[in-house]
Amino acid sequence: MKLFTLIIFLFIFFIVFTKYQSFGFTIMHNNNYIIQKVTFGNISTSQPSNTSSIFNILKLEAHGYGNECNNIYIKDVINSISRDITLGRYMNVAIDAKLEAHYQAACYVENQGIPLVDAASNVGEYLATYVLFWHKIATPSASIFVSAKYSEILLKYSHTYPQLISDLYKSGLVKGPKLKVSNNAALNTTSISADEQYYSNSFAFNHRYINKTLELTGSIIFLDSSNSGNEVTIALQGERFNHVYCNITNKNYINQAYNIKKGQSITIIGIYKPSIIFGMELNQCKIQP
Repeated sequence: MKLFTLIIFLFIFFIVFTKYQSFGFTIMHNNNYIIQKVTFGNISTSQPSNTSSIFNILKLEAHGYGNECNNIYIKDVINSISRDITLGRYMNVAIDAKLEAHYQAACYVENQGIPLVDAASNVGEYLATYVLFWHKIATPSASIFVSAKYSEILLKYSHTYPQLISDLYKSGLVKGPKLKVSNNAALNTTSISADEQYYSNSFAFNHRYINKTLELTGSIIFLDSSNSGNEVTIALQGERFNHVYCNITNKNYINQAYNIKKGQSITIIGIYKPSIIFGMELNQCKIQP
């Protein structure tokens, strides 16, 4: 009887433990703000519910860097960012912009020497710089998507840098407003959004869009040309490691393809056919001007 009771207890414990692992909990920090759980693919992270929360989170993260509210050091980092942009040192730009965003957030929380709207503009600008330059050199991780969302929230709150917000949408790091479908396209959206739709229900996606024209905007993750020069293959950033492939074979568009670079945000248009194992592919593909 005792053995049976023990087995029942262990079974119930396993069920409870499994549910705890599978489902997140809303977390309260210092009774001041709530962090809501958000999932990116198989990776879970957190997104704050308001602007002030972002500053608190960034300040906590800044403690590990040191000098989190040193005005002289902050100015040095700003100068370093400008210099590295000129020299094309994108990795350095991304790292310094991230530090700058955290330092300025820490300074605001500690001193509040400027209005919140101005602090949001400054921190949002450097967060956007961080994620956009990082996106040029590496596949974004879950933390990059979170920082991009923080940037969007802050820039929208401050009503500043509309071009940066637009760049965030074009990169696919932040989901922008739904785009209107053009007359000649069955779907007009970002490459990441299209990939998400495909992998959430590939059967429905194929049924709806096979042999239809898709117009997709995203960041170039892969770029290659054939030895003969008769074909250029482009891959736009998709969901996780899945991408949207575009094979350009029309000689009228090949020269145009040679003028683009990896990391650049472009719009492609082509006919969708599910002909490869990983990712999506557009045939008769071209780059929209």
